[in-house]
Amino acid sequence: MIKTVIFDMDGVIADTEPLHEQARNVLLRKLGLDVERISPTAIGRSKRAFWGEVSEKYKLPYSAEQLTVKEFDLLMKIAEESKLKPSAGLCELLEYLKQNGIKAAVASSSDRNYVECILEITNLTDYFFATSCGDDVSEAKPAPDVYLLAARKLELPPRVLLGVEDSPSGVQSAHAAGMTVAMVPDQDQPSAEIAALCALVAPSLA
Repeated sequence: MIKTVIFDMDGVIADTEPLHEQARNVLLRKLGLDVERISPTAIGRSKRAFWGEVSEKYKLPYSAEQLTVKEFDLLMKIAEESKLKPSAGLCELLEYLKQNGIKAAVASSSDRNYVECILEITNLTDYFFATSCGDDVSEAKPAPDVYLLAARKLELPPRVLLGVEDSPSGVQSAHAAGMTVAMVPDQDQPSAEIAALCALVAPSLA
């Protein structure tokens, strides 16, 4: 029996992916770098891995950590100005879980200050019992670290937890942590290999 549903942030709780791209591109331009050539290489990777490579390749006077913080600062400003709304069907789903005594949590590769900012903007903070974030762990998704931390915070075994993801790396992360996985693909449909890791693949949360 599932006792807690753990939601990914970006692409699941809200459609924030375009905001990430916007913040990344603003920072690349500020650094005087080629946005069209460099920005696409960030897709599917952690911000720290991306900025670490960019900093080393272009000999920037900033560390991966400093550049990641700069991007998140820009991202939060953009999010606050965007009037971001929760994903379709999410509020109804959270209400259903609440009424049926099932807790909700967040497991995101993004940093905590950003995760908390998005939950506040979307008025969802009170729905979530716990949050596990990228700067709480040493390895980003697809490593299971962020989901295993969520399980420890919830004081529940992974087998009674359901992870809701939109990306292949997120699905791999929740599955590697020993959880049941549901996928709501953000853009492309999952490969047969990724779909096989999921108990459910649905077009939306509605």
